[in-house]
Amino acid sequence: GYRRVVAEAIREAIGVLKASGVSGGRSLVVLTFGWVVPVLLLSLPDWMFVAMLNGNAIGVNYKSSMLQDLERGRSSNTEIDDLCGEIVRLAESEECVPINMALVRLMATAKKGTCLSPKDLLQNVGLEA
Repeated sequence: GYRRVVAEAIREAIGVLKASGVSGGRSLVVLTFGWVVPVLLLSLPDWMFVAMLNGNAIGVNYKSSMLQDLERGRSSNTEIDDLCGEIVRLAESEECVPINMALVRLMATAKKGTCLSPKDLLQNVGLEA
C-alpha cells in the first residue's frame, strides 16, 4: 500500500513536471525511469518486489525519515512540504494532483507518533474506498 501511494504520487509529479516545462521534466531519464520505477517496481506485489531486491527485504528496524519526523512530533517543514508541496504548487489545480495534495494535508495534520497502516493511507489519499 505504501509503495502504491508513492508510485501514484510520482506519476502525478511527472505529469506536472512535463506540463509545466520544468527543467528535467521532459528529460529522457525522467520520462523513462520516472515511469518504470513507480509503475513496474513500486506497484509490484510484495513477493515480487522482494524478489527484485534479490530477496533482501527492507530491514524490520528500518524507519523512513518521514516516520522519524513524525516520531519526533515534526509535521511541518518536512520532505512532504518540499516534494509533494512543490508539485501541488506547480500544478494547474489541486484536482490535477489529488495524491500529492492528500499527502500534504495528511502531513500538515499529523500528530506525534502517527502512523497510518497501508490500508488507511490508501483510503486517505483516495486510492481505495
